[in-house]
Amino acid sequence: MIGFTIKKWFFDYWDNFFVISLVNIGFLGIFAIPIYGAAPFFDTAPLISLVIFSLGFLLASLYIGTIHAYGWKIASYGKPELREFWEISKSMLKPSLIIGTLWLVIVITLFFVVPFYGSLAGQGNLLGFGALAFLFWIGIIVLLSSQYFFPVYTQLDKDLKKVFKKSFIIFFDNSFFSLFLGIFSLIVFVLSTFTAFLILGPGSIILLGQVGLKLRLYKYDYLQEHPEVKRKDIPWRALLIDDEDRVGKRSLRGLIFPWKE
Repeated sequence: MIGFTIKKWFFDYWDNFFVISLVNIGFLGIFAIPIYGAAPFFDTAPLISLVIFSLGFLLASLYIGTIHAYGWKIASYGKPELREFWEISKSMLKPSLIIGTLWLVIVITLFFVVPFYGSLAGQGNLLGFGALAFLFWIGIIVLLSSQYFFPVYTQLDKDLKKVFKKSFIIFFDNSFFSLFLGIFSLIVFVLSTFTAFLILGPGSIILLGQVGLKLRLYKYDYLQEHPEVKRKDIPWRALLIDDEDRVGKRSLRGLIFPWKE
């Protein structure tokens, strides 16, 4: 199942290479706002710096939400149209700002809290060590669960309370798969740095989350229809057959050396 997730993600990305490349260029511009806009005021006017960073961060969150809607359209074999951008942005405004605010609170909290407990730990204080360990594992859980926030919103539910609840449920119920998505996303991010995030880039990472959830949800549909079946006996090959047909029998070797196919 993981192997096909990577295959579908890659060929969905390849088939929409131009659109995702434009998306990545947009990411570079959007994320420059909170970073470079706030930096000049960091030492002289920290409050102004925080306000600029927060507004830029929320704008970036709206962009991420919009691109997730595009990613879902690609993952479900649709063709994204750039002219739909503003309409999609308006439809993703509420969830993007709420999710973005949650992320912003977490980032700001960690910015102040981690150095405090780090200094305690540096003095050999057990409370500092315990707090850092607690924050580390909570951070891992929230980080891995948050990769489902927008995919759940676009694919499953528009009720944000249910979105958060289902995201955490999916994480705990699919911890190994969630870890795979997180690690593979990190690998893609590192590889993207070699092309200044134009090839692969944030757009492809968003697409990976949408593809991953789309395929993983087949498990729940199947278990609902066959409650007697054990999870280890789920027939993934049969569940993925339609997607395998739509992706086709393409291979990376065939893209590089098409005459050998």
